[in-house]
Amino acid sequence: MARKGRAGPALGLLPLAPLLLVQQPFWLVFLAPPLAEFSLRFGPPEYFSLMAFGLTVVIYLARRSMAKALMMTLFGLILASVGFDPFAGKLRFTYGIMALRDGVGLARL
Repeated sequence: MARKGRAGPALGLLPLAPLLLVQQPFWLVFLAPPLAEFSLRFGPPEYFSLMAFGLTVVIYLARRSMAKALMMTLFGLILASVGFDPFAGKLRFTYGIMALRDGVGLARL
């Protein structure tokens, strides 16, 4: 705002910044239980919708190189599919390696 010639209003809003930081934990305390109840009702269609939305956002954010974005997304899907499938109750793509039953962790890469 200061670069646009509005330094006065910017300085006037400065005392309100700590109030915003204090309000965040307050809202988190009151919104966390309803959000947790809502998220426990998620099933396969909702998880699919969330994944499709996430993949769409990845492709949107990589405006310059669509090929790199698609390769990155495909690599992420491959890594995410390793481990225990909670819906089927089976291990996927572990190939007998028990360290992969929890999936591919970031520290293991």
